[in-house]
Amino acid sequence: MSQPAKRVLFRLSLGLKASLAVIFLIVIIAASFTGFFILYLKNASLEELRSRSFALAGSLAYNSRFALYSKDVNTLRTLVGGLKMEKDVVRAMLVDLEGKVIVNSEAEDTLQSITIDSTASADGRWWYFSGIMNIFRSRVMITIGREANREGDAFLFTPLDITAVGRSEAVRQVALGYAVLDVSLADMEEKISSAVLKAVVITLVMILVVITGVIITVHRIVRPIYLLADATREVASGSFGMNISVSRSDELGVLADSFNEMSSQLKKSKDDIERLNTELETKVVESTAELMGHYRELENTFVELKSRDEAKDDFLSMVTHELRTPLNSIQMFSEMLLHGLGSGDKKQADTLTTIINNCQRLSRLINNILDLSKIEAGHLQISLQKIELVGLIKATLSSLKPNLEKRQLACSCECSRIYILLESDPDRVVQVLTNVLSNAIKFSPAGSKIDVKVENAGEEAVVSVRDRGKGIYEEDIPKVFDKFYQLENINATTEGSGLGMSIAKLLVERLGGRIWIESQIGEGTTVYFTLRGLIES
Repeated sequence: MSQPAKRVLFRLSLGLKASLAVIFLIVIIAASFTGFFILYLKNASLEELRSRSFALAGSLAYNSRFALYSKDVNTLRTLVGGLKMEKDVVRAMLVDLEGKVIVNSEAEDTLQSITIDSTASADGRWWYFSGIMNIFRSRVMITIGREANREGDAFLFTPLDITAVGRSEAVRQVALGYAVLDVSLADMEEKISSAVLKAVVITLVMILVVITGVIITVHRIVRPIYLLADATREVASGSFGMNISVSRSDELGVLADSFNEMSSQLKKSKDDIERLNTELETKVVESTAELMGHYRELENTFVELKSRDEAKDDFLSMVTHELRTPLNSIQMFSEMLLHGLGSGDKKQADTLTTIINNCQRLSRLINNILDLSKIEAGHLQISLQKIELVGLIKATLSSLKPNLEKRQLACSCECSRIYILLESDPDRVVQVLTNVLSNAIKFSPAGSKIDVKVENAGEEAVVSVRDRGKGIYEEDIPKVFDKFYQLENINATTEGSGLGMSIAKLLVERLGGRIWIESQIGEGTTVYFTLRGLIES
């Protein structure tokens, strides 16, 4: 079926499609029955004509056998002429075994002989087309019983010789010729045509009656469906509360009642939703107004805090700058005084050394505060370049060697045979290493060991620094990265600003890495951090 035909079919209503389907089925059945009736009528009429023709030809053969045996032509003509009066008989003939015409009912007929086919017949009868339109031919063999006497002369078999068990074994049937009838099919076909016409008319009338009944029945069946479809369209357009008036107790009635119930529920739900929407809109307006008030308060607070933060940054910059100059002067003059003293005044030398150490400590604190302010304000500049991590670690350890020796600490670096090239900021990496290592030195007991290890982990390098200190409680580990946080239960004698690990964490994250701590009380602490941008390992 083509696409346009499909579209037309699908646009038809349900009732029309159902009616067309039933009508098509009825027409097919009626046409089939009519065709079967016509075929049956034709075969039955032809069989009746054939039987009648055989009966007439058989009667002619039986009645003419003695006259044919005695060659009584007048009797044969009388018999043949009598058959000419029979209905549907066109010609009656008696022919010999070779097909030569002996007697013909048509005196003016020039037919001299007929073709005798060699087809065997169990009952000595043949029925075939004569070669003339609408003319069929029946042929019946004419036989007579004969037997020979003692002298060898043949004579006709007489009824006196019939025994109780049958004919004498000496008797044989002798073929004398054939009785032939040509019958016309014209009358039969005329009757068949008349019967066919009547059958077609009756069939058409019945089809019209049935179609009318089908249309009425289908309309009654699908009318509730039409109503349901119209109501469904109304509901789909938003008109809830539609009711279908269908007074039926079958499935369609149940469907209509269910639809009415659904429509009522939808209308109720719609009304509830509209009411809730109105209430919600009112609450949203009220909440929005309240939120806007809070937002304005937060905005004012944010502006105020930002202003204070900027004032804090300005203050820190000013204070650190103002502190750095006198501290540098104090440290410089103290170093000059220390170098100018002789070896005799040990008390003054210790005092100057303390002044110098405190100046250095304050300088580191000032630098840490400045770095922290830059990082938090987003002003810290990152300069990426290719660096060799292992060499950078060794250089950092060398710079911290005095601190290690001062506390009699040993440091091992498990990276002597490793080559790691990555893209990062060398100054910031050194700052992270210095802060982490300084923290490990600060909390390591004298005479212990610090382990530094570097590993390749895919696209990043992992650096770990392990000390042998007292360890950190698990709940205190997150606090290590807080600003100005000092561990109170570890070592009260250690000095520091509490900013080193905070700055290390911010720098590692700024470089795209991670930093974390693992610790066991009594066994020590290990600080891990990763550096991204691995190029070659």
